[in-house]
Amino acid sequence: MFEHNLLDFEVEKFPLLSQCDLDGSGFDSISTVPSNIGVGLRRKDTKQPLGIVSENYEIVQYMDIVDGVEQAITKSGMDLHDAVYTTQSHSSQRLYLMVA
Repeated sequence: MFEHNLLDFEVEKFPLLSQCDLDGSGFDSISTVPSNIGVGLRRKDTKQPLGIVSENYEIVQYMDIVDGVEQAITKSGMDLHDAVYTTQSHSSQRLYLMVA
């Protein structure tokens, strides 16, 4: 039903870093952003950042969601033989984060 190969990756949290230009000569100070402000969310395989979330955000892996949706559709008894399915994953947009 879904293209599992596009969604078969795991997601993880990572700490955010902040850069400061203290004297105008360039970025000379790097510090960790407190997790109560936010943490990064990225793919485990490619380390591609996906977004910033609360430290309390609970990760649910894509394949767990897909499996649940597919099971629900199968159990519903709906006739979806003529249905058209499109699987899209996160597009690569520019998100500038420093990864620890």
